[in-house]
Amino acid sequence: MKDVYLQNIPFIELQNPSNSTRTTKRRYYADRFYLNRTKDEDDDFNPNVTLFDTPGLIRQLDLIACICSTYTFDASYMSREMPSLFPMNQNGNASVNPKERSNKVPTLVLCGKSLSTGVSKRKKGQNSSLRLPLKRSVSEGKNCGYDETNNSWGEHEKVASSAYMPAHQLDSSVHITTISSYYMPRNAPSAPTNDENTSIGPSDHVLRHRKRAKGVFHPKLFVLFERCGSVVVIVTTHNLTPQKTVDGTWCQRFQRKTESDRLQNLNKWSKTMKCDGSDFGWVLADFLHKCGIGASRGNILPEQFLRTYLGFETLNDFRSCFWFEKSEVQLIATVPGIHRGMRCQKHGNGRKNSGTTERTYLYGPQRVCDVLRRQSKLSKPWISSDILSSNDKLLIQTTSLGSKWNAHILSEVLRLYLCENENNSVLNRAQIFWPSRRYMESCKEIAADENAAIWHTSIDDLKTEDQIISGHFSFLSSSVFNSLCRSVLSRMVLYRASNPPQIDHYSPHLKLFARTFCFRKTSGRMNPCVDFAWIMLTSACLSQGAQGKTPSYRSAEGTDQDCLVYGNFELGIVFCSRVQDNSITDRIYSWNPHAKDSTTRIHLPIPFDLNPPTYEIDPEESYDFRCDPFFHLIKANDKCHGNMRLTPMGKIDLN
Repeated sequence: MKDVYLQNIPFIELQNPSNSTRTTKRRYYADRFYLNRTKDEDDDFNPNVTLFDTPGLIRQLDLIACICSTYTFDASYMSREMPSLFPMNQNGNASVNPKERSNKVPTLVLCGKSLSTGVSKRKKGQNSSLRLPLKRSVSEGKNCGYDETNNSWGEHEKVASSAYMPAHQLDSSVHITTISSYYMPRNAPSAPTNDENTSIGPSDHVLRHRKRAKGVFHPKLFVLFERCGSVVVIVTTHNLTPQKTVDGTWCQRFQRKTESDRLQNLNKWSKTMKCDGSDFGWVLADFLHKCGIGASRGNILPEQFLRTYLGFETLNDFRSCFWFEKSEVQLIATVPGIHRGMRCQKHGNGRKNSGTTERTYLYGPQRVCDVLRRQSKLSKPWISSDILSSNDKLLIQTTSLGSKWNAHILSEVLRLYLCENENNSVLNRAQIFWPSRRYMESCKEIAADENAAIWHTSIDDLKTEDQIISGHFSFLSSSVFNSLCRSVLSRMVLYRASNPPQIDHYSPHLKLFARTFCFRKTSGRMNPCVDFAWIMLTSACLSQGAQGKTPSYRSAEGTDQDCLVYGNFELGIVFCSRVQDNSITDRIYSWNPHAKDSTTRIHLPIPFDLNPPTYEIDPEESYDFRCDPFFHLIKANDKCHGNMRLTPMGKIDLN
């Protein structure tokens, strides 16, 4: 049964590295995610777990262009790991194969954290004289620069690369665009019809009318264009930095459409698409368009990059040229702004702009809820309502906790993920996984680093000064901890390694949201493994900027009853279980490496224990914590005040 199922799942095959003990090639199936292979990881730790080797996969592909996104960017490391995408210029010191260095692939890096070092300062107006190639209709026979007869990409006029030198060490084929949390308000005037932007960066219209939200650019993405004409999309939780943490990655290759297929599906948009993943291309194109709104002045936009190096005239052309409709997953984007919810949507309607069809897209947990509800309302639901119950848990594993969460605000977000109405209590169904101080001290990379001061040996050291703890990849300060409502703290559980472990003991950087449910076998016996109705791999942490919050006032833009305000750019993938008595499409995502069932059960390599103890010793008696959570920053005036008094550290100081 499982073999029949896998025959219909696309995969990408990777040659094993030289130090691997595997005898078979790695296959990365598009219906699941994988844990990332760390820089020192080999296959001997757990031979039953396939690790994702991002640099190895990209080095294997024959690429002609790349768009990627990251929060932080280590240019020197990426040049060594992926020299074709991030080659050094003549002044660089990277030691790479000359052949690899000569194979330069035009690369656009969408970066959230401004590079304070290594960025060449451009004088004001330096790019003002640059002009992009004028738009041409894709129907003119060019087929977006792809020659179907010769099965190859054509050459296109390139922008004057010397003007784009984004970092003094990187080659001019690498373009770095800094993205800030800008958005176009709903009441902004439409761009003039004759306003064709031929200069580099956002248009004057966008620069005049865009607004800035309080947030960050945080998605991790690769869009890899192959010479054969297909495109590989990778969504991950890892930045363009050395792999030292526990991260997860998903990928899928999308073939190119023929011209007749492209024209036939050019503007197809149906309600069914919203729940089966076939709107993947629409969501991706809209996300790239929104990134362009947030781009810094004079930085090349995704649409401009696609037009210059690949011949796509608009993001809509890019979307329509590949079989994104065959996606195995749902793409979940989050962008800054005030966005309407499901009750305000008019799917398939809206005005068009130069980049994509301006439909009323859903974002973040609003989109997750919409996808799940559409699946449940099909004539044959993906999961019938009698399988789901009010006892199902919502698991939240994050690496950053935002401030000022209270029971009401968090419950609004949880209701969206659980598809519950306002009358049902949902807070007690959430579990927020967070590592303890001792767990982080024992992590492999941190423990081996003599310069990583994890914790002072004595609490007395904290009495007069703040403490910043280095060598970490999780973020929770004492000030944020003190701002959290007690009912939210009660949902915190200990992050512990899973048994059997799926990867070596590294600091967590994975972000997962998942709803558990109990799937019964036909015999009626309860299956002992943990099953997931759905699970989301995402860049989004548990902050109001990433998850959204209800507007506190009626702004000039106008708000609706179910509007949410987002501050961040985020990107994630939702994997939905499917139980429809169909051997070809049915799947159940679960945690159990040895589970076997008549229905295809897909084991996901969750690296943490799914049955953890709570931080609270006895929720019925008090809020006291059994151990210290990990803090990356402890302020001297916080350590014995507010919620910090619930921790063992705070109690020692009080005594």
